[in-house]
Amino acid sequence: MVLIASMVTTAGLVKQGLLLGYSHSAMLTYTVLFLFAIYSVIHAEFIRTIFSFEQKLWIDASFKQKNISGMESWAIARKIFWPVIRFRLFLFYKYYLLPVVIYFGLIAILIITAANNLLWPWWFFPIVLFGGPILIWIYDRYYMGLKTKYAWFLFVDMYCPDNFTYKSLFSELNKLNNVDKKSANKTAIKMLAGVDFLSLGTDMTSSVVTNTVASAGELGKMIAAISRPLLQESAATINDFTQLVGFYILYDSALKLLYGDTPRINNYIYSLK
Repeated sequence: MVLIASMVTTAGLVKQGLLLGYSHSAMLTYTVLFLFAIYSVIHAEFIRTIFSFEQKLWIDASFKQKNISGMESWAIARKIFWPVIRFRLFLFYKYYLLPVVIYFGLIAILIITAANNLLWPWWFFPIVLFGGPILIWIYDRYYMGLKTKYAWFLFVDMYCPDNFTYKSLFSELNKLNNVDKKSANKTAIKMLAGVDFLSLGTDMTSSVVTNTVASAGELGKMIAAISRPLLQESAATINDFTQLVGFYILYDSALKLLYGDTPRINNYIYSLK
């Protein structure tokens, strides 16, 4: 469908003379490259989603002494891909959508009032435009990060097509969040701040290393261009995994305080391997 739409659009532009100087074969090449770029982005997000859920599976399996191989965790994550996507969208809708709507609503109000000659102080628009994303990041990272720190582990423990509901999951999430709340949140904030500082440090280190390599001529620039995103992605993966392990320790502790030492194992999830 996308291919047909792209071809129709391209043909229309050629007919109108907007793409004079480009041959049909060149336009076909550009169309194919554009579609390949879209596919690459979608495929990369598909792989990232599977790997992200695999990390949570590895941690859960490790704490519950469930032996699963890399092939088995990959198979589980692939089979549960769409429920994971739906849960991600539901989390965004429930916890993260409101500040984004408020931010863009404020931007729209400022633009509309300015268009009607109702001018705000000159400094107000830059504060909203640049300060809004910072406030949203802090809100999402630290406030919502605390509220949802157990959400994915509960999903691993509770998901089963026959009897799973978001209502029951979030009811359980609220119970666990209130277990030793002050101490758990204090520890979680320290973890989040530590991971953020570690991420900043690794980003600065990778930049210094790649800039040094890039100064060694054209070959160095090519190596730096390839290695920089790989180093940053690797560092981000390690930092995220460290944070997840810390959150799982808090999750496991809250479960034991609430229900005792009996482990909660989702046999459905592990049967998908």
